[in-house]
Amino acid sequence: MKNALVIALNILKVTFRKKSGILIYILVPVACVLVSAAMYSNVASKPLYIGVVDKDNTELSRELITSVEKNKKFIVKIIDEDEVNNMVTSNRIDCSLIIPKGYEHDVLNKELKEIQIKSIKGEDITLWIQNYLNLYIRNIMDISNASNGDREVFNKIYSGYKSDNLKLEVKELEDFSVGKGIVSQSIGFFVMFIMIGATTTASLIVSEKRNRTYYRICSAPVSDKIYLLGNVFANFIIVFIQIILVIIVITRVLKINTFLPFHQLMVILVCFGLVSIGFGLLLVSFSDSTSQVNNLGNLIITPSCMLSGCFWPISFMPEIMRKFANFLPQKWTLEAIEKLQMGYKIEDIRYHIIVILSFALTFFMIAAFNFNRRRDTKNFV
Repeated sequence: MKNALVIALNILKVTFRKKSGILIYILVPVACVLVSAAMYSNVASKPLYIGVVDKDNTELSRELITSVEKNKKFIVKIIDEDEVNNMVTSNRIDCSLIIPKGYEHDVLNKELKEIQIKSIKGEDITLWIQNYLNLYIRNIMDISNASNGDREVFNKIYSGYKSDNLKLEVKELEDFSVGKGIVSQSIGFFVMFIMIGATTTASLIVSEKRNRTYYRICSAPVSDKIYLLGNVFANFIIVFIQIILVIIVITRVLKINTFLPFHQLMVILVCFGLVSIGFGLLLVSFSDSTSQVNNLGNLIITPSCMLSGCFWPISFMPEIMRKFANFLPQKWTLEAIEKLQMGYKIEDIRYHIIVILSFALTFFMIAAFNFNRRRDTKNFV
């Protein structure tokens, strides 16, 4: 154990000897959190840009659009249906609102279909307009029920509904969804940087094999298992420092309410840190050069983060991709954090923690087996 700690300290010394080490492992993750938080805050403070597709083009559908336009928090733009996906993904609109054909007929016959809303920014955006529409449509359906299908009676009641002046007492409330959204988005990016950092640290093994340092160490009274354990210790210390700094930035510097206790967020991220360390060793065990480690990392890390919901809500993806995400540790990590934000206790997500740690254990076991199998002294490039 003492030898493993000595090796770990040496790896830390080599890692942070250059300023680039501090930049990669410390400043970049913190900067990532600051940038993502700033981007989300700007989105939350701006009005919501809504692209409306009116497939019904009737008096009632136009009344619905007018009602949305009257809300100062919404900016409405009429678009064609074939423009929806492009405008949503390019962020020219925050979400799209599609009024189905037969909307007026369904309202009058009390058979209203769901109005479709599309967005890549998650429920923090869609829930805003959805709640507004639910209130409006509920009132319309109540009028429809009262008129019993009689269009003349409906128009008379609806006309009175539109002209009725209500006195409202307005109070500004804190928008808790902003804090949750910032935490989810920031942690998603941070998860990716944990994996990149852990892989970079693990790749030092390949570098030391290349310059023969690894074999000189193992020729001393130090086994290769002790050497790998030292690398795990060093990697864990780096990951732990990153987690502490990021949580401090979120809670103390940005003063964002994470809606879960400090220690619970710490537990989930530390568990994922073990997954990242195991993943880094796994890549190294299959690689013969640092460039191969980097290429494998780039090939796996970014796409897997995309599929697991690190960059956008997983609910936006097709069903087959959501099922595939169940095989990715990032998905279980983010889902565990979201459940804790919703008020679940740490024991309620023990299944998530077991799954995350199972990923870590599997990576460590495969890496250890492969290191043992590939014991050789060939040259590395």
